[in-house]
Amino acid sequence: MARQLRDAQCHTIWEGTENILCLDVRRAMRGEEAHLALLARVERALDAGAGHKSLAGAVDAVAQAAAGARRAIDHLAATDDDLQLLHSRRLAELLADTVEGALLVDEAAWALDRNGDARKAAVAHRFAGRHLAAQPLRGLLGTDRTVLDHFTAITRYGPLDPSDLAA
Repeated sequence: MARQLRDAQCHTIWEGTENILCLDVRRAMRGEEAHLALLARVERALDAGAGHKSLAGAVDAVAQAAAGARRAIDHLAATDDDLQLLHSRRLAELLADTVEGALLVDEAAWALDRNGDARKAAVAHRFAGRHLAAQPLRGLLGTDRTVLDHFTAITRYGPLDPSDLAA
């Protein structure tokens, strides 16, 4: 309990737990090229989701995020250490969101292949729309009704037909 309290208190300062992890991500990328394995895993997930119409939007958003992550990695690799440190947290967050989206796509493709259930596809679609796709005015002008229209299936782990997502 004491450790959790200590960690919770340092979240808002640079030396906080998240920022140390971001520096560790930078170290792993520089020393071990960890980003190559990470992006390869994203590509495998995209390949798994590519054949599913109900995942098309999520696959596109993850693919764009992965391409953006590659551009950011290449750009930051060519900059000085100060700029790399300045952007390390944003890069780690971009990589985390990209991988989260990719794993959701992979899980959704598995569920669609296994039993035709599109519930996880709805979750992947929602995540990609909220975290990976550009949203003018923070999404206030959006018309995505996925959560409203499929709330019970998503939250109660009910089956969802893929045709319900083809909008």
